Amino acid sequence: MFAYSIRSLLYMPFKKMNVKAFLLRLIGYPLYFSGIYSILNRIIRNKGVYILMYHRIGVRGDAHYYDDISVKKEEFIKQVEYFKKNYCCVSMSEAVSIIENNVKLDKDYLVFTFDDGYLDNIQHGLDIFNQYQVKPIIYATAGKVETGTPIWTEIVDWLIANANKKRLEIDIKGKKLSGNTDNDKAICEFAGEVKAVLFEMPQKELYEYLDKLQQELGVQALDLKNELLTWNDAKIFLDSGGEIGSHTMNHINFAAESQEIISNELIESRKLIERRL
Repeated sequence: MFAYSIRSLLYMPFKKMNVKAFLLRLIGYPLYFSGIYSILNRIIRNKGVYILMYHRIGVRGDAHYYDDISVKKEEFIKQVEYFKKNYCCVSMSEAVSIIENNVKLDKDYLVFTFDDGYLDNIQHGLDIFNQYQVKPIIYATAGKVETGTPIWTEIVDWLIANANKKRLEIDIKGKKLSGNTDNDKAICEFAGEVKAVLFEMPQKELYEYLDKLQQELGVQALDLKNELLTWNDAKIFLDSGGEIGSHTMNHINFAAESQEIISNELIESRKLIERRL
């Protein structure tokens, strides 16, 4: 715990620190960079099973390259190399078995997971998974995979990118957002702010607002390229050693929905995945 505290303090902005945190940081710097931290970390800390959550893998030129849920492919390769050296990388099924059977851990285990079910996980990631022999799990938004329709977050990205304005001002139920949208990076950043607010809405209200936003921005028609994997892509991924899990039917916010809707999203998505795969 001490080792983790020291490391977290190294990256804490000074303006958020109290006196105690500042003093600990002064102690932490020499401990961390002298290598003593690494030794303490190995001796004191209990071994564990760690789960990494990713969403998208981007390459330069992709519209989502600067999205805050994307990891750049070149950076992802560095991360995989690091984790392969320092952890025993296993599948989610193997991790669950380790936990359920109370296996005594003599090393750290790690699982790679990807939310939503984007095709770029396979397009840009499959060669990396195979090269480094890691077995991720992709949590697919089953209803959207079935219909080939975009997740609402993609609709937001598309509307903002196709408004063809250098700066946008949007009012979401009294909350005013504004930002530059004159380049791919700015579009991704502003879209991220919009999605953070929309995420709180129930699904029905959310899609009603998106229809209204489309009209306000003067975007004529939705013409999105499907960016999710297909069931055939999922089968290829399974054959390579990966796993597929459920990420609901429609990518909804459970905190904003009824128990009935939540139950349906969980049960039907699992049924659909099992039937298709």
